Amino acid sequence: MKTISYPSLIEVIKPILEVKATLNSDTLTIDEWRKNYLDNIKTERAKSKIQIFNIFASALLERQMRGETYSKRIQLMNSRLNEYKDITPDMIKGILKEVGYRWVDKGVEVVLELKRLTENDFVWENYFKKAEANFLSNFMDDPFLKIRFVGIKVRDFALSEFSSYYLANDLHIVKLIKRTGLLLDGYGDYDFGTNQFDEKEYLFLKRLIIKLAKESGWEDGAGFSPGEIDKIFWNFGRTICKPEPLCSECPIKDICLTGKNRRET
Repeated sequence: MKTISYPSLIEVIKPILEVKATLNSDTLTIDEWRKNYLDNIKTERAKSKIQIFNIFASALLERQMRGETYSKRIQLMNSRLNEYKDITPDMIKGILKEVGYRWVDKGVEVVLELKRLTENDFVWENYFKKAEANFLSNFMDDPFLKIRFVGIKVRDFALSEFSSYYLANDLHIVKLIKRTGLLLDGYGDYDFGTNQFDEKEYLFLKRLIIKLAKESGWEDGAGFSPGEIDKIFWNFGRTICKPEPLCSECPIKDICLTGKNRRET
């Protein structure tokens, strides 16, 4: 019987860190994009209360993960919402209509409820620290999860802008961990949908990524956090491990199960 050798997270990640990836006309190594991500988290958490609100609110409105209006929503909110008193139904409705947001009334409701929850004595840094302390339990007592139309994934996406403990895993992550063998190594073969996956599958994958992060040594100050894994795989998925993977150019083709299989067949 043929023995299958599964790679570890470190074996998968280390060789791809030097791969160059282009985003918004900037070309950097994937490791440089990873470091930029960590630096950006520090920058975002140091912003003013209203600026953090604008980013978080825009993220909670995301329905297709990093859609093309996400950055534009933040830009408009930052230019028009300078204080909490500026957050009015008409103002939010105008911003969402301007960027072509499809669910304007729902979006207005989400933003106004986030305003109500954070306007007075709320401290964003305390919230982020509590989220990190409770990441293993998915921070289910998060008051923002009680906002109508806000689910775990968009909440995780919002938190991922401020903490590397969080990520909103998408099909890029599914694709890479299935192709390389990391999914099999972690929990056994699990059948995800080809286009979308439900909350149960989302949370399963999230647990796997946290498990892999821990095994890499992340909690001891080494290895890679869940957020870093997300950014590394996302950039690699756009550059090499595309829907039709460029296995001949892949630096991990000798350990990736898909790369091995393609050579053998």
